[in-house]
Amino acid sequence: MATPQEMLSGNPYGFYSAMRKGPRKLPFGPFEIWMLSRYEEVASGFKRPELFSSIAFRETQPDANFAHLPKETLRELRALMFPEVPSVINSDPPEHARYRGLLNRGFTPREMGKLEGRIREITTQLVDGILARGRTTDLVADLTVPLPVTVIAELLGVDRTRHGDFKRWSDAFVNQARRDAPIEPMLAAMREFNAYFAAEIERRRSDPSDDLISQLVHADTAEGRLSPLELLQFVRLLLVAGNETTTNLIGNAVIALLDHPAELARLRTEPALLQNAVEEALRYDPPVQGLPRLTTAEVELGGEKIPAGARVMLMIGAANRDPERWPEPDRFDVGRDTTGHLGFGFGIHYCLGSHLARLESRVALEAIVTRLANLRLAGPVTRTANPILRGPASLPLAFDAA
Repeated sequence: MATPQEMLSGNPYGFYSAMRKGPRKLPFGPFEIWMLSRYEEVASGFKRPELFSSIAFRETQPDANFAHLPKETLRELRALMFPEVPSVINSDPPEHARYRGLLNRGFTPREMGKLEGRIREITTQLVDGILARGRTTDLVADLTVPLPVTVIAELLGVDRTRHGDFKRWSDAFVNQARRDAPIEPMLAAMREFNAYFAAEIERRRSDPSDDLISQLVHADTAEGRLSPLELLQFVRLLLVAGNETTTNLIGNAVIALLDHPAELARLRTEPALLQNAVEEALRYDPPVQGLPRLTTAEVELGGEKIPAGARVMLMIGAANRDPERWPEPDRFDVGRDTTGHLGFGFGIHYCLGSHLARLESRVALEAIVTRLANLRLAGPVTRTANPILRGPASLPLAFDAA
């Protein structure tokens, strides 16, 4: 029988359907995890951070996947992945409020809206390149990776010559979930990332620029300042979440449209539905399938008691396909009322970069729908191996020029 990890890495939605009817507690690697899959339960977990703690992120050590490594290597890997400071994603109130207060100012809808012109410019250049090279493309390599990588790099003020390193660094942090991942390239990429951004953060103290790192280095409010290590943690989170989430969201949306050709045709004639199509993609096949939590006290859900100190997974992908919440949940519908979907989480941990991811995805889908006609698969789609981050690693397409 396949493990939950294998189920999640393939097409997890049949697994989710069975999980909503079956036991909540399942083996996951070396742990037993309570996997919450019904919409109301998952939403409740997000709404109650005092019972479902985000420190679970800090409890997830790499030992299980890399127990075969020498102790010194494992110690370095743990130190690189889990520095001794919390971050906005793995902290609870009141600590979380401090991080959120400092970081929110750079990610307001107004601030993100200022980027639309540049995002359109980057997208146009990338699609021009796709059209110039012929009538086939790997959309991941040619658009869904370079678009968010370029946007995040420019937002942080990173030198253009280092943009190529961004995806490699991001992959290193994402691939720590895989036991078969080569360890030395992963460690080397993590070291490079830390060294590069530690130097950039220090440089911005005496020589600030008009970029996000400079803003955060010099932010001085009632919440205090971020330490260099806290800043490094946030930049790493932005690197992984900002790149991987948007890459996966665009890729998953395109696959859903190819699987539902009537909806793709509908978008071509009703472009006003593009933003709603992004929301439906977030519901139908979200780029983040689940988030870990740790219970701080005994919790009763559906007549079942989850003990204090239990590892819990809030299964976003399952909740967003719950038939008790969504009519015909396995159908992709660009006109659907998606209100309440959990694609970017909920409550105090609602995704900080959601406005940017939505903007990039809408602009990218608009370019794909309007400029690549007769869109179709040109080969098998390969998926990322990470069981929680879901998206295509390769998406070969054929098309005609519109």
